[in-house]
Amino acid sequence: MSDGLFSRTIMMSGNAIAPWNIPTEDPLSLAQRQAEAVGIAQVDTLSSKQLVDALRNVDANVLSESIDKLKFWSIDPLTLYRPVVEPLCSSNESFLIEDPRI
Repeated sequence: MSDGLFSRTIMMSGNAIAPWNIPTEDPLSLAQRQAEAVGIAQVDTLSSKQLVDALRNVDANVLSESIDKLKFWSIDPLTLYRPVVEPLCSSNESFLIEDPRI
């Protein structure tokens, strides 16, 4: 599924059960909050694809600066986007289907 997506890697240490790797419970809500922070209107009415397309059209600097508006105290307030455990779908497009802590 990831064939052809990466041309180089950076070796880093860590493990899948570190606190900052706890899967995001509501990734759609987080993406909607970031979209609002960068000025995208009516995010609740956008489909996931429309939301992704709108965020892809935002300048990278604006996106990275908006992260500060979204931070909240949790296990690791610095890491907003974490792994997402996806439901298994019939098209085999699900990438991470099991919680790595299990």
